[in-house]
Amino acid sequence: MPLKVENFLDDMIDASVTREITYAAADETVKYAALQALGVQETGNVEHVWFHDGAEDYLTAINNAPDDYNASTTTLTVDDSSVFKPGDILIADATGERMYVSAVPSGTSITVVRGIGGSTAATGSVADNAVLRALGIAAGEGSDKPANRNSVPTRHTNFTQIFKRVVEMTGTANAVRTNTAEERARKRMLAFRDLLREIERVLTFGVKADNLTDADGNRVRAMAGLYSFITSNVGNPAGALTKAWVRSWARDVFATGSTTKLLFAGGLVVEQLEGLFEEQIRYVSGSVAYGMRLGRLETTHGEFQVVTDRSLNGAHNGNAIVVDPMEVNVRALPGRELALRQNVQSNSEDRVCDQWLGEFTVEYGAEPNHARLEGVTS
Repeated sequence: MPLKVENFLDDMIDASVTREITYAAADETVKYAALQALGVQETGNVEHVWFHDGAEDYLTAINNAPDDYNASTTTLTVDDSSVFKPGDILIADATGERMYVSAVPSGTSITVVRGIGGSTAATGSVADNAVLRALGIAAGEGSDKPANRNSVPTRHTNFTQIFKRVVEMTGTANAVRTNTAEERARKRMLAFRDLLREIERVLTFGVKADNLTDADGNRVRAMAGLYSFITSNVGNPAGALTKAWVRSWARDVFATGSTTKLLFAGGLVVEQLEGLFEEQIRYVSGSVAYGMRLGRLETTHGEFQVVTDRSLNGAHNGNAIVVDPMEVNVRALPGRELALRQNVQSNSEDRVCDQWLGEFTVEYGAEPNHARLEGVTS
């Protein structure tokens, strides 16, 4: 629903009231409204830091350019032997042969027992680029503790950004009521609407920077948006969407993370999804949809919650951003969550001045759990 002037009449429009107004006008600012609904937490620094542990690797491939291994070869060169630990059982994807890892002599080699458990040792199991898949350890009775499998967490950062929008009126104008509503409240509403749109664009296209200064020499920080954060899972059909392409892309999108993800899409993407899956998309709204209207599109691999994103327009109309809602949250500095600061004018001024102000960033969690779509054309 649209913003309403009556929401801005109160003298106290603090952070909690601001969240309620944002939620009520979710279609105006879909990503920020969803983040607000997911909850706002504090950060203690202008550079917010978080870590994520990626999924443990369990795949590697044979690296034998001469391609001269056979069914009897037991010392194998691979791309990355850290996938395996002594005692692991593995399977060769090409043949189904099972092997037992007896040793890991180096970072690129393993020693194995071939054809265990009645499986057949085969040359195709160890051909160059053949994939080997770790199944898990088979520990010996009374054996010592196994080698540590802990991975090194990935470190991410994002800077807090200060958002401001001013509402100013002369003392006379503030004392005069219009025929429709109090003008000060109307101006507050319009400033808030414009600020929400600004935040929405930053959440989409913002870049992380802290080496800037304004015209008065004050330090300026900017936060990264989803476009700059999501780099590893980008789909591009280079044309119109097809059912087969969407289903294949969904397999990649839902390979990690939640099985329900938000798909913030430009108008062209929404139109094509509706045309392809008209009988499958179910539209919902209200509390189950972060306050906005979204379409639920079930695939074999997971559910897309499709939302029309007005910030993805023009050249970006054929783009979309997929967000894992379990990974993201707003992080505000203490006392700096977005709210209206009233009467910030000096005592000598014959005017009133209110200011929307917030300083926050977004923690995006594990980058591989999100995705982007680009290159959709009609």
